Amino acid sequence: MTQQFPAQSAGLSQGIACIMGLGRAGCAIIGRLAMRRPVGPALAAVHTDAKVLSECTAPTKLQIGKRATLGLGASGDPDLGRRAAEDDMDLLRGFFSGKDIVFIVAGLGGGTGTGAAPALVTAAQDAGALTICFVAMPFSIEGSGRRDRAEKGLVELTGIADLTIAVHNEKLFDPADRQISLQSAFEKIADALDTGIFAMWKLVSRRGLINVDFADLRNFTKDKAQPCVFGYGYAGGANRADVSSEAALKSPLLGGESIAAAESLLVSVIGGPSLTLSEVNRIMAKVTEASRRETRVFMGASVDEEMGDNLLVTVIVPSADRTADPPGGSAVGADGQPASVEKKKTRTKTTQDILPLTTLGKGRFKDVEPTIFEGEDVDTPTFIRRNIPIDK
Repeated sequence: MTQQFPAQSAGLSQGIACIMGLGRAGCAIIGRLAMRRPVGPALAAVHTDAKVLSECTAPTKLQIGKRATLGLGASGDPDLGRRAAEDDMDLLRGFFSGKDIVFIVAGLGGGTGTGAAPALVTAAQDAGALTICFVAMPFSIEGSGRRDRAEKGLVELTGIADLTIAVHNEKLFDPADRQISLQSAFEKIADALDTGIFAMWKLVSRRGLINVDFADLRNFTKDKAQPCVFGYGYAGGANRADVSSEAALKSPLLGGESIAAAESLLVSVIGGPSLTLSEVNRIMAKVTEASRRETRVFMGASVDEEMGDNLLVTVIVPSADRTADPPGGSAVGADGQPASVEKKKTRTKTTQDILPLTTLGKGRFKDVEPTIFEGEDVDTPTFIRRNIPIDK
């Protein structure tokens, strides 16, 4: 069931934030946000493909790379997507001017989204903005080539963005969902990205009751090479604090990431005017119980009147792996450990044969007096004097 979160009407300013959708997937999500959240941060769609942009309902559209792509798509080529963005860096910097925070939304694995995203991050940072990227990782049915491009793109993006949050499409669906229509599946993905952006914005909103400022966020993301994942829970009623927090901590989007192993956590709590201090305490108690004593927890709480009787709890966790998990769910090994961990356990060092080195003759220096230092003939190589084996 699609969850209807409120339009971002409270505490948002057109001047300090923007959400930018990049590539075909990003444009589709931004168009959806434009219809669901007409008031809030500036929304913009960016693509090389003029036709895709013309069909997008975003209020602002930026076409990049006209010279590189002739107004067409990047044909699944990230290098072409990168060149397209680099050709129009001045245009992008101008759009980002005056923005404090920039959200970039894209699907990875294709050409424009994968290749241009790092350039957009650079342009936003050049303009002085904090950059938060939400990226969707492809389904396994989309092929290994697209998956490999997505994983490489994620590694590159996490190295420069202030925060990169990956949504693994496959993790949103359990086996019972396999009969879901394709349109419903992508709507569910869009809902997840929309929710994550909404929660993150409220987390850093200066009008929240409890705020996480930019310095806190940069401290949380001091290791940029580490992507994050997130989970969320949405509930109303008498037990809404328990239900929403438990759903967030057990969200399939976390993909089995251990809250207990996390060095840091970001927690966002959003409720209506009836949100109580007791509920916030109860939510944070559950988060604390699930994490370690040493875990650094950054928490923000805000009230949005349009939430009504509902609570939204979002938990953002640095991923244990520095690269993306395979979207097909094959990241679990035979012993229940992540495959990447299993490979590390079974990897053995390659051994090499030892070269049969012996004392060598001095050749043309055979009649020269040896150089003696501290009782040793230093004219003889050290590895021979000390009988050190040398690998091939």
